[in-house]
Amino acid sequence: MKTKHFILPILTIAFILASCEKNVENTVDKNQTAERDIFYSVSDIPGKPNLSGTTAHLSTEAEWDRLLDRFCEMTMDGEQVTFCNTNPSAGTKGFKDGTNTPTTIHTQNREELKAWMKAMEKAGKTINVTYDDSTGTWNGAAYTNFNPQMEQAEAISCTGTLILTGIPVIDEPIAGTVWAIQTNDDSVFILTFHGMMMMSESDEPSTLLGGYEVTINGLASTHTDINGDNFSTLEISANEGDVIIFEK
Repeated sequence: MKTKHFILPILTIAFILASCEKNVENTVDKNQTAERDIFYSVSDIPGKPNLSGTTAHLSTEAEWDRLLDRFCEMTMDGEQVTFCNTNPSAGTKGFKDGTNTPTTIHTQNREELKAWMKAMEKAGKTINVTYDDSTGTWNGAAYTNFNPQMEQAEAISCTGTLILTGIPVIDEPIAGTVWAIQTNDDSVFILTFHGMMMMSESDEPSTLLGGYEVTINGLASTHTDINGDNFSTLEISANEGDVIIFEK
């Protein structure tokens, strides 16, 4: 048996400073106070989950705009960026957000992408963005954030095999798969981190992670998709010093 240890780094609070000098036309006053906490996770291999991330505390629209520019540049460097607002407003916590903006985007226009990301963040969704260097196209997908409500979640220790499974349809179908753990009794728990599912654009498990037996502590929750079918999520408990052990 071979065992691999993936140590979860300490999650840090980052105060985002200026990272881009490009002027952006925007009708919003960029000095306007607009506090938000954005948790983001970056993977240098799209589809491979990253079980760590950073929370950026933003105080103004200008800081928010600069962070989105930084996300654009990260994806252009070949990284996958996934992010969400950890404290969405009370009006954006439901599955139905009422926005007419599509939950997916394919564009070569940075400003169009940033406007879309802002709309999806305002709707309380998780946003996943990649960049296709061969076509110069950004690809974005947004979906419901499954951060568990404490009174509705159950703390469990779950042992099973890492698999890729279909993305639950809450608003509209999204292509791709997400990482999950399948137990010996064939129960499937979609893994989340700060409520964010771990997306993969492929349905072929990574040779680094697919098929490994894992034991993960977390909060289990039950949700209902657009067809009325139930599915389960497991919000990973990741504290300082935690180690997730993969065995195969």
